[in-house]
Order: sequence, then structure tokens, then C-alpha cells
Amino acid sequence: MKLTSSHGKRLFACITILSCFTFALYSHTLRAPFILDDYGKIVDNPDIKRIENLKTKLMYPYHSEYKNFNRNAPGRPVTFLSFTLNYHFGQLNPFGYHLVNILLHIFITCLIFLLTKRILFSVFDRIFFMFPLFVSLFFSLHPLQTGAVTYIYKRTDLLAD
Repeated sequence: MKLTSSHGKRLFACITILSCFTFALYSHTLRAPFILDDYGKIVDNPDIKRIENLKTKLMYPYHSEYKNFNRNAPGRPVTFLSFTLNYHFGQLNPFGYHLVNILLHIFITCLIFLLTKRILFSVFDRIFFMFPLFVSLFFSLHPLQTGAVTYIYKRTDLLAD
């Protein structure tokens, strides 16, 4: 695949469109409070409140300690690492948690665009922009994605861990 300046400009334009459109779509959630499981897994979770806990609280064996709902799930270390970092930088301000979810969704949407573009190139030996753009916009806007982006604890879906 030969890269030209027009290719780079179109690629940049598509990524910008995806990022702006996705951010505009979900930006209203930046003012949303914690809801449902957010209280048990974030607000009341002592494991994310000290960054020194990373080595002992992100991954540990299933045993009686996990019976408490307000603890890290041993099988989701990446999610709770992100919650710990969110807490470290913003405490319990839901704005930061929602912003990270939106940025993760934008990143995944851009990866979908690049993957679709790459697959089409390998099949047709031609560079496509419009179809991958529509595919990734559909992914970004699809109602099934709404919960993963707007509900903080559903970050587990975005990180797929």
C-alpha cells in the first residue's frame, strides 16, 4: 500500500470525523452521576483508593475476600487498574470516569475504521475510505454501544477483560 499525502489527509479527515462525531454523541454523559454498580465497584471500593494497592489488589485468587461486592473482581485487572488511575487523578468526580469511557470508545471506533480499511485493501487491492467510515460510524452510534460508554462500570465491555 503506497502512502501519499492525499491518503494521509483523507485518513486524518476520517479519524477526525469519527472522533468528533463520537465525542459529540456521548458528551452529554460527562455530567451524569454514578449509577447502579458504580457505587459498589467504584465509590465504595477500597481497593481502588490507594495506588499502592496495585500489586496486591488488582490480581488475587478467588477466596472469601471476594464475597464482598465492593471489591475488585479478580478476573478484571485492566478495568480496575483504569478505575484506580481514574481515582488517583480525579477522586470520585464522575466526569473523569465518563471521559475515559468516551475516549476508549473513540479509540476502538478508530481501530474498527483502520481494520475495515485494511481488510478491504487486502481483498480488493484498493484503498477505500467511505465504506470503512460508515462501518465505524455505525459501530460508534449503534444502541448496543450506548451502555458500554455511558455506564461507567461497563468499561469492562470497552476493555473486553
